[in-house]
Amino acid sequence: MPSARLRFAVVVAVASLATLTACGSSGSGSGSGSSSPSASSTTAAGGSSGNAQLQQVVQTTSSRPASIGITTPVGKPIPKNKTIAALFCSIPSCTILNSYAQAAANALGWKLVKINIGLTPESVKAGWDQAVALHPSAVISAGFPPALYPSELKTLASEHVPVIEGSIAYNTQPGGGLTAVFDGNEANTAAGKLQAEWVINKYGTKADTLSVGVPTFPTITTVVDSFQSEYKKLCPTCKLGTISVSASDIGTPTVSSAITAYLQQNPGVNVVESSDSDVAIGLPAALQSAGQNPAIVLLDTSPTVSSYIANGQVAVTTGVDWPTLIWQMFDTFARIFTGQSTQPDMTAPEPQWLISKDNIPSTSSYFPLVADYQAQFKKLWGLG
Repeated sequence: MPSARLRFAVVVAVASLATLTACGSSGSGSGSGSSSPSASSTTAAGGSSGNAQLQQVVQTTSSRPASIGITTPVGKPIPKNKTIAALFCSIPSCTILNSYAQAAANALGWKLVKINIGLTPESVKAGWDQAVALHPSAVISAGFPPALYPSELKTLASEHVPVIEGSIAYNTQPGGGLTAVFDGNEANTAAGKLQAEWVINKYGTKADTLSVGVPTFPTITTVVDSFQSEYKKLCPTCKLGTISVSASDIGTPTVSSAITAYLQQNPGVNVVESSDSDVAIGLPAALQSAGQNPAIVLLDTSPTVSSYIANGQVAVTTGVDWPTLIWQMFDTFARIFTGQSTQPDMTAPEPQWLISKDNIPSTSSYFPLVADYQAQFKKLWGLG
């Protein structure tokens, strides 16, 4: 879902999709690796951090990535006539993934079958049942953990069908029926850390933050937990409050109402952070109506969020390169189908980019972090 990377959130089983709880106003808070530089945990002081390492991190990750991180060609003719099942959820940051997958399938001459797996454990399992019945050549999905569809994974494994997940609470190691996991724990932890580094670099000890979680997707929880942990490590005295919202409420006034209500009760808040960009849908207008003006910090983007960024209504987002990640899944399948090592994909660093008003490339469409990612993959596939 990139939410808008998805960020997608990682998911443990979802018992309730209608959670909306406030958790206080202060407190402590497998896929590709991250290429993000690391800052020390020096406590911030003053209105901005004064921390040269934090400043360097922000400066470095404000430049657009140029490489997909994979340079080894497949090296053999890639077979045609493959059928790939794509299982994604129903919110906008999920459904856009189908377009990236379709473009990759078209480039390789493969058929893509799109399966909507919804947002509930029942709908997810039903979607995986559809995939099994399809007898595909390979399967891609994102956001929901294998605990929701173990029998389906077992069946696919028995048929030697490779399965790649994205944005779940796993690391890169395959197993349990999964061939690989991209945008797993390591990448999501790095994304949350980068959000915290941006906030403390800008606000120092004056940071007073509301962190908005979406527990429907446990990968989002990984990002949120990482943000909160790094935030408190960098600035133990900074205030931090949390609320959780349901994925089923995203895009409705319920989310904005919960955030503005929290800010009315805590008027000192100057940052609202979320690890799902779709949380911001309608939020700038709600904040303006309520007379509130915190900086909004997100994970991932969308045309709507990009417009907010260009207008100065969202301060920054840590981009998730879902176009590259989806094509990377297809690159992995190409290597499997030709008997090649998948190591180039398993070890590729995941690009990071702090996207702001100063560097946003488009407000009219979704955009990749690596601008020419398709050309780079096609070169690896002998198509460029």
